[in-house]
Amino acid sequence: MDTSSKKTKNNLWIIIGIVGVLVVVLCVCLIIVAVLLFPNSTPTTQNLQPQDPTQQLQPTEALVQPVTEEVAYQIIREWEIANGGYGRVLFVDPKFRNENDLKKLGDELKELTNDDRNAFVWVYDDIKAAQMQENAMELNEADGAFYDKHFILTYKRNINTGFHQLVIMVDGFSGNAITIDY
Repeated sequence: MDTSSKKTKNNLWIIIGIVGVLVVVLCVCLIIVAVLLFPNSTPTTQNLQPQDPTQQLQPTEALVQPVTEEVAYQIIREWEIANGGYGRVLFVDPKFRNENDLKKLGDELKELTNDDRNAFVWVYDDIKAAQMQENAMELNEADGAFYDKHFILTYKRNINTGFHQLVIMVDGFSGNAITIDY
């Protein structure tokens, strides 16, 4: 083997080594970026008991959180949003199904989510309806009507776009809506 051939082979091995190192560095960078962008975007369920369609579930006192002096809610489900913030499904007592109390709840949600980049909150005045939210698109007609009747508020915030809105539906999802842009 002549010297020129040995140099070519050595150069080839050097190039292969450099390419290998670059591939490993690229993979590590991609993993780091993925972890930073999607730290924990898996939905979790809190305080869900097995559903019995004939049984009305009641909130446990330990999980009822005061929103204001007059309005309390229970978190039925919560999940982290990848780029900051939380999605939540809440239950409120039906006695708060009025415009004034729901506006107060909206103000508290605004305060609660002040440091979140995103917030998506759905509020129901029936626990069974709140538990249906995760599968709302798959409900039959009767369950869909029940779900819509008890779906009374949405709160959405996206700091990236500036969208920040409360929608109050005292008569349920199919009724009139009051929209408040923050």
